[in-house]
Amino acid sequence: QQQCNWQYGLTTMDIRCSVRALESGTGTPLDLQVAEAAGRLDLQCSQELLHASELAPGLFRQLQKLSELRIDACKLQRVPPNAFEGLMSLKRLTLESHNAVWGPGKTLELHGQSFQGLKELSELHLGDNNIRQLPEGVWCSMPSLQLLNLTQNRIRSAEFLGFSEKLCAGSALSNANGAVSGGSELQTLDVSFNELRSLPDAWGASRLRRLQTLSLQHNNISTLAPNALAGLSSLRVLNISYNHLVSLPSEAFAGNKELRELHLQGNDLYELPKGLLHRLEQLLVLDLSGNQLTSHHVDNSTFAGLIRLIVLNLSNNALTRIGSKTFKELYFLQILDMRNNSIGHIEEGAFLPLYNLHTLNLAENRLHTLDNRIFNGLYVLTKLTLNNNLVSIVESQAFRNCSDLKELDLSSNQLTEVPEAVQDLSMLKTLDLGENQISEFKNNTFRNLNQLTGLRLIDNRIGNITVGMFQDLPRLSVLNLAKNRIQSIERGAFDKNTEIEAIRLDKNFLTDINGIFATLASLLWLNLSENHLVWFDYAFIPSNLKWLDIHGNYIEALGNYYKLQEEIRVTTLDASHNRITEIGAMSVPNSIELLFINNNIIGQIQANTFVDKTRLARVDLYANVLSKISLNALRVAPVSAEKPVPEFYLGGNPFECDCSMEWLQRINNLTTRQHPHVVDLGNIECLMPHSRSAPLRPLASLSASDFVCKYESHCPPTCHCCEYEQCECEVICPGNCSCFHDATWATNIVDCGRQDLAALPNRIPQDVSDLYLDGNNMPELEVGHLTGRRNLRALYLNASNLMTLQNGSLAQLVNLRVLHLENNKLTALEGTEFRSLGLLRELYLHNNMLTHISNATFEPLVSLEVLRLDNNRLSSLPHLQYRHSLQGLTLGRNAWSCRCQQLRELAQFVSDNAMVVRDAHDIYCLDAGIKRELELIGNLANGPDCSDLLDASASNISSSQDLAGGYR
Repeated sequence: QQQCNWQYGLTTMDIRCSVRALESGTGTPLDLQVAEAAGRLDLQCSQELLHASELAPGLFRQLQKLSELRIDACKLQRVPPNAFEGLMSLKRLTLESHNAVWGPGKTLELHGQSFQGLKELSELHLGDNNIRQLPEGVWCSMPSLQLLNLTQNRIRSAEFLGFSEKLCAGSALSNANGAVSGGSELQTLDVSFNELRSLPDAWGASRLRRLQTLSLQHNNISTLAPNALAGLSSLRVLNISYNHLVSLPSEAFAGNKELRELHLQGNDLYELPKGLLHRLEQLLVLDLSGNQLTSHHVDNSTFAGLIRLIVLNLSNNALTRIGSKTFKELYFLQILDMRNNSIGHIEEGAFLPLYNLHTLNLAENRLHTLDNRIFNGLYVLTKLTLNNNLVSIVESQAFRNCSDLKELDLSSNQLTEVPEAVQDLSMLKTLDLGENQISEFKNNTFRNLNQLTGLRLIDNRIGNITVGMFQDLPRLSVLNLAKNRIQSIERGAFDKNTEIEAIRLDKNFLTDINGIFATLASLLWLNLSENHLVWFDYAFIPSNLKWLDIHGNYIEALGNYYKLQEEIRVTTLDASHNRITEIGAMSVPNSIELLFINNNIIGQIQANTFVDKTRLARVDLYANVLSKISLNALRVAPVSAEKPVPEFYLGGNPFECDCSMEWLQRINNLTTRQHPHVVDLGNIECLMPHSRSAPLRPLASLSASDFVCKYESHCPPTCHCCEYEQCECEVICPGNCSCFHDATWATNIVDCGRQDLAALPNRIPQDVSDLYLDGNNMPELEVGHLTGRRNLRALYLNASNLMTLQNGSLAQLVNLRVLHLENNKLTALEGTEFRSLGLLRELYLHNNMLTHISNATFEPLVSLEVLRLDNNRLSSLPHLQYRHSLQGLTLGRNAWSCRCQQLRELAQFVSDNAMVVRDAHDIYCLDAGIKRELELIGNLANGPDCSDLLDASASNISSSQDLAGGYR
């Protein structure tokens, strides 16, 4: 099914069609009748479905007005003859199948007549088609072709490009003139990103006399024949970079006198033969970077004759020295890049001919000394890069002849002081002295640098900052003093820098900033992180400051002694990784947008802290010590519907999720738009006031009833006698017990477990919902013990030495959902114990001594979902049929009888309930004290003696204790 969109211009109509594939024959053919008047047509096949496409005969026959056609992602394996019949006005054709995604063997094959009739075509793009070979004469049918793009294919030989010595049919040219089959008007040829291995003499494209741009980068070319480029007399741009050339013939470019750009970077060239570049008088750009050139092969004659060269790139080679006449004729050179060599010596006068040079890069070399004459002649130099050398000495007049310099980079050297030579650079804008060994500088160090706007001194050994050090820098805008040894800054040290906008002082040893920055009206950006600051107040910073970073200090409070709010304009504040204990409305400016106070020891957030912060977008409070916070503490200014509410991060805090914190789980669902969106709500963990199994639980796993508070007594609203001693309606927690309630008192937990009680405690609340009596010593549960507890939902009587359940002892627990009776000494269930428990869902009877369970025992439990009977002494299966609600049942480690009839019943039940019985592998039978393993899964006891259910192995059970060893 095709989907087409029309776009109308002033004079043309453009159509874009998205199709599954181009199909013919039995498929649904593409209907292009709608595009008869179109000027441009884009056919886009599905990129996800790798479905074969075909160009049907006459597909484009009606599109006689089409000037541009693009076919993208259609998986074509061949372009048949006359495939584009009818496109008599076509100027530009793009065919990109991306066949390599389909498979390495899915290539595109062209026929010699594939482009027949495209006489007006000037641009042909055939990139990314997995083409391996082009037929001879394929370009003959396009006499107007000027641009041919064959990039990203798999063409391995220059002879497979479709050009040959044979003339096109009907051509009037003489082959003696070096004519070629097609492409006589070609100006641009791109064969980059293919697999060409060599360029031989007289290869097809070498006779394209009008060719101006030849792109051969990213192939596998290791050999260039002497006359491979001889016929390209109009060539202006040659890119043969990123190949495997080791050397070049001396006459390689002899026939290319019009060459303007030559790109040879990324090869393995170790030498340049004499005379290689001599005749290239029109050359403007020469890139030789990323080779293996040494100073032995780059000498006085290498660049001779390149009188118009503007850009020379020699970076990433193996040069060790620069001779005095290496650049002797490069009078118009403007950019010289020699970074990342091993240059340790530059002869005097080496740069003297380069009086037009404005950019010189000598970074990452081995220069030790910059003497007074090294840069002679560089009168218009504006950018000098010398970082990552070994410079320890800069003579006093080293830059005297570079007085126009605007950018100087001396970072990552071995300087111990600011060079006096920089005082000659009155036009300097940026000075980088970072990563050196400078320990101090005096008041006149930066004399005459009136235009300097950026000074970088990071990672030196600078001590204290005093008044006058920067007084000669009135235009200074950015100052970087990070990673030094600064302990103190004298008041007024920056007062002369009236245009300062950004200061970095991070990773120093500052202890006090009072009075240092407050008067800097222009300061917008201040980084004081990772110092030793203990005291902070908003009075310390200027009123116009927008960005402040004080993270990684020892600050205990965000002080605001003068209650500055409207006067402060900070929008971004990072105060993380400090020792802040509390925040309130005055701790945070009203202008704040981004606030980072994570990794502190904040334990309290005052109410309405954020309510006046109308621009607030994000607050990071994670990894603090918040245990309880009120909803009002996170209240923000009302946010309109078209704007997002602020984002808060609260994870990593030890929240105690009691009944006062229940709002936290639903904060992101509040609709008032006066509270933030907690982004990491799923990562918050809760310390539970009452949780036997997991005291630390994910917030997302909790329900509203899990948020409980401890209480000793409670007077319900309907109770009016609580002030008297004998008040029946007052809720009192029994002695030696712990009691908890949720916000609505729908959950009332009473925990009297592990007390070694012999009887139930007095005054268990009537509305108890969860009662823990486990771990006590109560052999019998009597009738009346739990009378009236109709709200009880979970009862824990496990591990209490319980032997007997009196008839009716659980009768009034009509809302009971969970009953734990495991790990006791129950021996029999007579059938009446659970008769009122119709809502019970979970019953745990494992690890008892049950030998008998009446068939009527489980009949009332119509809602039962989980039943554990494992590790008892049962020999016959109790009645469990028709328990449709049952989802989990355990029967293993009992003393099931090996009698055939009973085994058949057991096997049939396990088979019928295979998805419910969780421990079939632990079910065995006892035959005269002999343990017999059973194979119940898949067996239904078809044999007369049930032998097919019995495993061949058997083991003696030495005592009855083996049966009660515990199901784990």
